[in-house]
Amino acid sequence: MAQVSSSGIASGLDINSIVKQLVLVERKPIDVAQRKQIAIAAKLSAFSALSASFSNLKSTLSPLRLFSSFQSKAASSTESSVVAVAVNDSQSSVVGSSTISQVTSLARAQKLASAPFASATASVGTGKITVKVGSGVETAITIDITHSSLTQIRDKINTANAGVTASVLKSNDKEYKLVLQSAKSGVENTLQVVITDDDANSTDASGFSLLADLTEIQSAKDAQFLLDGATITRSSNTITDAIDGLTITLLKKTQGDEEVTINVDPNTTTIKGNIDTFVAAYNEVIKALTVAQTFDPTKKGGPLLGNPAAQTITKLFRLLPKERVPDLEGLFGSLSDIGITAQSDGTLTVASAKLNTALGKDPLAVGRVFSVVDKKADPTVVTPTSGIADRVFKAISELLDMKTGRLSSEQKGLRAVNATIDKEVTRLEKHVSDFEKRTRDKFSKLEGVLSGIQGVGSALNRQVTQLENLTSFISRRNSNSNSTSGV
Repeated sequence: MAQVSSSGIASGLDINSIVKQLVLVERKPIDVAQRKQIAIAAKLSAFSALSASFSNLKSTLSPLRLFSSFQSKAASSTESSVVAVAVNDSQSSVVGSSTISQVTSLARAQKLASAPFASATASVGTGKITVKVGSGVETAITIDITHSSLTQIRDKINTANAGVTASVLKSNDKEYKLVLQSAKSGVENTLQVVITDDDANSTDASGFSLLADLTEIQSAKDAQFLLDGATITRSSNTITDAIDGLTITLLKKTQGDEEVTINVDPNTTTIKGNIDTFVAAYNEVIKALTVAQTFDPTKKGGPLLGNPAAQTITKLFRLLPKERVPDLEGLFGSLSDIGITAQSDGTLTVASAKLNTALGKDPLAVGRVFSVVDKKADPTVVTPTSGIADRVFKAISELLDMKTGRLSSEQKGLRAVNATIDKEVTRLEKHVSDFEKRTRDKFSKLEGVLSGIQGVGSALNRQVTQLENLTSFISRRNSNSNSTSGV
């Protein structure tokens, strides 16, 4: 059917304008539905942001849930250039101090050097090198003609994992030696090297037999020092079994009466850092919940204003940090006891001086406020307890559970509603399109009828005009006839 023009020729109406206004009225349900979708999108965005905030908060709780985190120790040395120290096991280390004196020797590995060769790349010969380190197993390394230069023999030894490292020492332009060094220091790790020349004579100081003439250029030594008056001898300068939970590294020999004090203290810096990180993440969650449920300065309501799920979550997470830990014995029983208190807006604040005092007095008592404490964590515990960090962690885990979590369920519900609205909008769009087509068809038919009526009227007008003209003609003719008769 032909498109109706913007102005009806027959009717004189602005048909396009009329149809447009009628379509706008018909589209109102679509506009309402799309406004609902905008609100749903805002809610989904808010819940997604909350999920991210809760996930971040959950990650900060992991160290605080572990009682071992509050057993963390820090070790220091009064002369770190002479003796370095580090904690390798906080639970077994003990707070206190020890003295190291008279570091009389440092451990070192044995080194053997071969007879000199004129070139690093000249062929040495073929045969077998059998290496044994201390009381370990023997390793046989076969050298064939394709690997017979000094550098190639070096590489073969290094890839054999025999407990020995090889290098080529250049004394001058015409003197190169193969150097073998035990991979481990100490007198118990000396090298035993047997050279077998393929020419069946391993002592003729010719070809491969030249490697048999090994000279010790560095003897093996043990480390020796006094620890709290007791003489300690070890094959390595890195010692992990002298003081429980500590790794001691000897770097230099002491001079005269020089003493080095090793101190072990509670690692309160790390513990406080973990607590501060938790409080910051918790406050971000509370602020996000608040913003999503209140009016902004423009008096526009937050996307979750009045949302029951958001209200329940807010109430739960505002209450959890205020609770006392049930069945907890000791100096502290709640966050407020150690200087962490809730403000009127629900956020937490840390009184650093009070927290530092609590950590200095008894870091384990602080740990019991936060973490899971059972027989496994602390053999002395009578009644197992679940601290604030553990309880908040579990609450967040339930909240974020992909199948049953409140946040996940809310988002799934909103997506389902949005999908239903999508289908309804599609249906309504088709309805409006059909309505517009029907309306335009009706106006087109009306124009046709009016055009037809106008056509009939025009024909009648023409006939009337013709009749009038005929009547006028007859009248004039009669008048002329009468005039002639009178003459």
